[in-house]
Amino acid sequence: MTVDGLSRELTLKNLHGLHVRPSGKFVSIAMKYRSDVFVSVDGGEEGHGKSMLDLTTRAADRGAKMR
Repeated sequence: MTVDGLSRELTLKNLHGLHVRPSGKFVSIAMKYRSDVFVSVDGGEEGHGKSMLDLTTRAADRGAKMR
């Protein structure tokens, strides 16, 4: 959900994809900002980037495109 905001796409290079540990780091960094953060994987449904549950249920494997 990009409304007058920024959007970036990246390819996951981590051997195990976006599992619990990197998701936790992502969430802890995202929580430092007042803005909303949304994440989608391979063009799928968006999840809230400040939610561990939303990030880990995206099932982002190595090579997935994250936006």
